[in-house]
Amino acid sequence: MTKPRQDKPPATPTERAIVAHIRSNEGADADFPYLDSRGRVTVGPGFLTETDTEFAGLDLWTTGADGRPDRRATVAEKHAAYRELRIMGRKGGLMVDGTRTFNVRADRYAPITGLVMPESAIEETAFAEVRRRIETAKTLVGPAAWARLSDGQRAVLVDVEYATGKLAHFRKLVEAARKTPPDGGAMARESLFGEKDATGRIINRNWDRVLRNHTAATGKSPPESARALREHFRRIGETVPPECAIGRSGPPPAPAACPGPQEPPRESGNDAPAEQAAAGSRTSDSLTPSGGGG
Repeated sequence: MTKPRQDKPPATPTERAIVAHIRSNEGADADFPYLDSRGRVTVGPGFLTETDTEFAGLDLWTTGADGRPDRRATVAEKHAAYRELRIMGRKGGLMVDGTRTFNVRADRYAPITGLVMPESAIEETAFAEVRRRIETAKTLVGPAAWARLSDGQRAVLVDVEYATGKLAHFRKLVEAARKTPPDGGAMARESLFGEKDATGRIINRNWDRVLRNHTAATGKSPPESARALREHFRRIGETVPPECAIGRSGPPPAPAACPGPQEPPRESGNDAPAEQAAAGSRTSDSLTPSGGGG
């Protein structure tokens, strides 16, 4: 007997809003395999693959002379691409100015394998990843509190879980989301995460992500959020690059427009060590160092 086809439920407006937010933060235009800042093979907006079998199971296509997908890649072609990236990872990444490094924009890897993931597959994977994290966030804050949040505030919670895998360790962020009404300002402040040095000092942020998350949590316009963030970072003695959206008080530019090496997401506060936060995520930062709003 043939089983009836079970179509996937259509995406809700909330899911679509969160996926759009995540893809903006992770690098919406990344549709190819690359190495993240830890040398791990990643595809698209932060989809981490840990084995060649997992990589071979992805819907990847070869590209024609125009750079567009022309046919599905064979398993052998996927295995070859995965091996090429792993070898490059063991060597220390791409050669830049005579030195191998992982701290480059992911799009530098685009021509290496010649494989891409079509938009339909990226969308399907992104919605699956986001739905899992929505359930995590909803469980942590509680269904009643989740229902009171705006889609922007929900997106901030999911973004922290997506990037770090450790939303549960952002206790103050979760507490702010549980309040009646939700404390958007506290959510913006407590969603901070970025790369830390051995002393615990933040040394790298995704400034575009900082602004997007602040705007989403507070409901303010980008210029209003930029002013609030400049004042926040001035108080704590942290310099905001003037060429970034926060520095020039405009809307966030395309992902990775601001300078800075590609780095894994790290927590800047709350409970979890940075290394634990990065290890807990099943997604990988795609283009720029991660960071949160203040």
